[in-house]
Amino acid sequence: MSPSPNPPAPDVAIETRGLRKVYAASRRSPAKEALKGVDLAIPRGSVFGLLGPNGAGKSTFINILAALVNKTAGEVSIWGMDADKQPRSTRAALGVVPQEINMDPFFTPRETLELMAGFYGVPILILDEPTAGVDVELRRQLWEYVKRLNAEGVTIVLTTHYLEEAQAMCDTIAIINHGQVVACEPTPVLLRRLDSKTLVV
Repeated sequence: MSPSPNPPAPDVAIETRGLRKVYAASRRSPAKEALKGVDLAIPRGSVFGLLGPNGAGKSTFINILAALVNKTAGEVSIWGMDADKQPRSTRAALGVVPQEINMDPFFTPRETLELMAGFYGVPILILDEPTAGVDVELRRQLWEYVKRLNAEGVTIVLTTHYLEEAQAMCDTIAIINHGQVVACEPTPVLLRRLDSKTLVV
């Protein structure tokens, strides 16, 4: 009797439903609702862009996925696994390259990505503003390597400030502002809408 084959990978790599995060008030600042019921579905095998200004909620969203920040409410599913019920498995399925990495400054972008993703051999890689402060040549190298990883089947989530970068890299873009998703569409559709309307972020 042959062993049963592995179940097929789900069509959605990451899904959030009603995701909220409220940071408690402190002596210096009032309570802040960083995420206000975010619903997102990130398809398997995509390069998914999360676009928005500083303070929009992008990093909070990524840190909740990576289990670095506790959510206030909502659900997170990674490769079909509930992050609350299977926290170890969901963490092991993600590789997160944060905006600030404490490592050898002489690593190339490719070496950095290989190191971060290589911890688990992950099927999904999250890049949190990877080209902030990076020169043009290193940015080009990073883009090329990310495209190669995606061609090999890795799902990529890319947070960025730059529409040009999202346009060049992503097949789907979600725009987040003040903790809410204000648009989420295939890149060509979103860009056509931006050509004809004014979007204030």
